[in-house]
Amino acid sequence: MAVLPAVYDMNEWYFLVKDEATVGTAITTGMQLLNLNGDVSVSSEVTQTLDIKSGSGRTLKTQDVLTDANGQLTTITVPIVLDTTVSPLLHSNAFGVAVGATPASYDLASAYSPDGVLHGGASGPAVSLTCYLVSPETGETKSFVGCAITQMVVTLDSGTDSGRRTAALTIETGYKPPIGSSFTGTNTPYGQTFHYLREYNALKQINSLDVVMNKVEYTISNPAKFVGFNTGSNGDPEMITRAIGGASFTMVVGVKYDANTANLWEAQRDGDIIDIELSNHATWASSTFGILCAEMKLTDNITPSGTDKGVFQDLSLMATGDVDAFGVATGNLAEVVA
Repeated sequence: MAVLPAVYDMNEWYFLVKDEATVGTAITTGMQLLNLNGDVSVSSEVTQTLDIKSGSGRTLKTQDVLTDANGQLTTITVPIVLDTTVSPLLHSNAFGVAVGATPASYDLASAYSPDGVLHGGASGPAVSLTCYLVSPETGETKSFVGCAITQMVVTLDSGTDSGRRTAALTIETGYKPPIGSSFTGTNTPYGQTFHYLREYNALKQINSLDVVMNKVEYTISNPAKFVGFNTGSNGDPEMITRAIGGASFTMVVGVKYDANTANLWEAQRDGDIIDIELSNHATWASSTFGILCAEMKLTDNITPSGTDKGVFQDLSLMATGDVDAFGVATGNLAEVVA
């Protein structure tokens, strides 16, 4: 066979996502294009046994090897520039909730304990997604159904792209991806409107004290478990359930070292509650871009360090929930207007 002349650049691959109407049923048109900020990686678990079995000779035989990709987990990592067009879909799936109102926030409730959703059941942005990693080589597109965003790391750093918001997605599915295909449907371009760190300009407060920031990073972790086996032959799951092992919201906030932040090391030592409110509006109910966490704990030592703009320090924080007088979970760990 002759050597082929085709040489590709990685920017010729693209990634598509869309919320499913029915869990496990692929969406094939109207897909949303993501603004990739690096290479997408795909890792599929495959069971393989390489044990030497009994027989002639003391070596592994081809017939001894078991390779099985049915009923296994596929993990996709996707780095993106997070524009305002795709942000609602991605935040809804990562949190596993629909957007709220007044403000339009995605909330991780203290009482968050969702039921599983059956294969073939009604889906939507908060439940399951169809994804495509589209290859420039005909017939080599990878398609994935029944996907859930199990981790979403959102970063706004003043030293990178003027503080423009980016995200790193970890997407998982228990459905077996089919052998290479070609995507022929239509898609919607990613947006051209972005959020920046500087937009947290009306409220930048920790423990009700104003702070100067150089970065904000938050991580939504919401595990997905793909349970049982449906009637198909690929070991695809009977249901998807979230937060088994616990959902969490953590942050790293870079703040200027001054009288409003110098004593936070004591709060970490003493286990004090930390509250954070970042917003583009002085009234939270009117916020169109913000983060509110009423009860957080500092989880690491705080060390001032020099930067080209003076001394700053990184605060590592984990959101915690609350209970009422009867021990019933109440309120939210985190609210994000995205």
